[in-house]
Amino acid sequence: MPGLSRALSTGMAVLTLGTTAFTPPAPAFATSAMKAPSSARAAEAVRAAEWQQLPGLASRLAAGPTTLWSINRSGAVQRWTGSGWALEGGQASRISVSTDDSLPWILRSNGTIWRRTSAGAWQQVTGTGADIAAGGTDNTWVLGNAGAIFRWNGSGWTRADGSAARIAAGSRGEAWITDPNRRVYRRSSNQWQQMPGGDVLDIAVAGPTRVAITTADHDAYLWTGSDWQQLPGVAAAGIAIDNQHVYALDPNGKIWKLYA
Repeated sequence: MPGLSRALSTGMAVLTLGTTAFTPPAPAFATSAMKAPSSARAAEAVRAAEWQQLPGLASRLAAGPTTLWSINRSGAVQRWTGSGWALEGGQASRISVSTDDSLPWILRSNGTIWRRTSAGAWQQVTGTGADIAAGGTDNTWVLGNAGAIFRWNGSGWTRADGSAARIAAGSRGEAWITDPNRRVYRRSSNQWQQMPGGDVLDIAVAGPTRVAITTADHDAYLWTGSDWQQLPGVAAAGIAIDNQHVYALDPNGKIWKLYA
């Protein structure tokens, strides 16, 4: 896949995210097709046997450095114990786990934002959102109305440039998005830089080179630092990643784990 680099750079303003609709200017993006590199195709026979199914069903997955969380088919938040799922209270439509402390942030069905405290309680955070990415204390992001992008500043949300359909964040300030046309961008020097690939449905980030995506064909890919390596053997509608594993959610809600 050829790599494409395009940066967007506008000013930033500090706003408190609420229910006001934002209509940021949509940048013009170039397309880039997703293809599996030959090295991934050669490894297909080996990797196809490595996916392990976990018990239970889910509608969303999120991984932190030491924990795996999910939203079950009834909307309940649950945590993986190593052998099963423990209900943790609360209902959610989106979930993301902090790379600092492995505690989740969630969006409820009405868009309100909540985070898990170290004491095990759910604490509401100002604003509403459509997607959430908890990359750490200084690297948590939310998508507002019309895909507007905001970053948590400790007490409110700072508006960033661009717009997105999905967002994910990692441990060292990384933020990746997909645009409304399913193209992939990485935050670099306060700009959005287009990356190889396209037709992306879901994205997950654990670190600078720990990024995974799923495509509209339900293929899973892992970022190598310069290209995408296909992870065959499972149909992936959703994705999560930590430092050792990739987790896939298939179209039927089954959960799969791969050491990669």
